[in-house]
Amino acid sequence: ARMEEIYHESRPSLVLISSPNNPTGNRLEAGELEHLLGIMTGSVVVLDEAYSLFFNGSAANVTDLVRRFPNLIVIRTFSKYYGLAGLRIGYALTGGSHDRFALFSARYLGFNRLSEQVALAALDSKEYYGDVCRKMTSDLDMLFNEFSAMPGFRPFRSYANFILVEIPLSIKADLKQYLSSRNMIIKFMDEESLNSHIRVTIGTQEQNRLLVSMIKTFLKERKIL
Repeated sequence: ARMEEIYHESRPSLVLISSPNNPTGNRLEAGELEHLLGIMTGSVVVLDEAYSLFFNGSAANVTDLVRRFPNLIVIRTFSKYYGLAGLRIGYALTGGSHDRFALFSARYLGFNRLSEQVALAALDSKEYYGDVCRKMTSDLDMLFNEFSAMPGFRPFRSYANFILVEIPLSIKADLKQYLSSRNMIIKFMDEESLNSHIRVTIGTQEQNRLLVSMIKTFLKERKIL
């Protein structure tokens, strides 16, 4: 509702929607997204789906959307799901209103041949990436449940490869020092509205369980758990 209000107030030429977003990992459900697209027909809408493949491995839904909404551009990257951030490669699906932009992109914004070949190889490795994704999403549920059981911790449901967790502000500095001194690095948020939160990127299953064990030990030593 608030996005609708802002749109009607501002009437922007360009709207950028990130779903799932960073740092919360939440997303717009299909019905919510289609409702917004039906309202924002007077603007170019860019839908950033950098994290979408972790819970949505199909392109069928976005293919349908760009057909129905010619003002839409959907952008995806190989940096997250495929773990190829160093290649700086991605792709877009564009609605019919963006033919000139697609031509410009193809002519002036191409990739080197090596990056293209690695990206194509990644697309052909569905079994490998599917196995990695299943392990990550399973551990995402594990972390959500573990953090939910810790006193003063509040995890947010995520559809990306990380989880945002609100922690007691009183333990923030000590927990950061405790983990970093043991070579366990996670992101301690320091923004105005997120100054009592951590963001944990999903690692290997061994790393994820080690993090939970370390935090539990920290809480037990301080008689919080």
